[in-house]
Amino acid sequence: MKKILCNKKYIVLFYFILFCFYHLMQAPQSCAEEMGLSFIVEYFNWKEFVDDHRLLKESGPRFGIGWDYHAEFFDKHLILKPRIEIIAGQVDYDGATQSDVHVSSDTDYYEGKAEFDIGWQVELSENFSVVPFGGVGLRGWYRKIHGATASDGLTRAAGYPEEWYSLYLKSGFRGVFSLSENHHLFVEAGGKYPVYNENKALFNESDLGPNVTFKPGNDPSWFIEAGLQYKSFKSSIYYDGMRFSKSDIEYSHGMRYYQPKTKADMYGMRIGVIF
Repeated sequence: MKKILCNKKYIVLFYFILFCFYHLMQAPQSCAEEMGLSFIVEYFNWKEFVDDHRLLKESGPRFGIGWDYHAEFFDKHLILKPRIEIIAGQVDYDGATQSDVHVSSDTDYYEGKAEFDIGWQVELSENFSVVPFGGVGLRGWYRKIHGATASDGLTRAAGYPEEWYSLYLKSGFRGVFSLSENHHLFVEAGGKYPVYNENKALFNESDLGPNVTFKPGNDPSWFIEAGLQYKSFKSSIYYDGMRFSKSDIEYSHGMRYYQPKTKADMYGMRIGVIF
């Protein structure tokens, strides 16, 4: 995580979030606002493909914490919602060497995500409202693949770390149905489209050669969340996806490398409180 925080792109984003939060705090006292803190647990699944043949799979649980802020203006029509999450975990690695010898190992993930969106609330009935919204997000993660001995007992597969980040646009809708004054059902769904992706393979940390920076392609993905709020308690289940098409070929010590087509799926739960 320390490597991600040192990246100047994340420092710029951090100050941008602080700037937005400061101006939200200066909003007129007539606005409605609330802040939430949550605990996150999810099942993470990462797959890479070469010519539609699966090259590797990483899967396992990850855990994290989240913060979000909800502010309503103009008679509760204009909705501003920033969110920050930090999540980490060690997952199972199931892949192969370049000579197609099976390798089992572990991969460490340290991830941070910051999003900011704006929406307009429409009350369809006394108990039901929807909020179409659009926004922007930045997700960064440090991925450390551990070295291991392949299944033949002879081949040593060297591990190495990667630094990823993805800047994306998002849009969708939120819906809230009030069962009573204290019970509310909610759902959020939409799509994301990356505008810039980068993966820096830190080969020099494992003596594999100079570092290489890949620019994976931009593919759309989807997200959905549904849950229940009771007074200040809130819980939900969610799905979140990421999709990257194959990058261009880069070279290190005369060797050809590229980031394969990649799919990531996250299935999780958020449990938190609202202030």
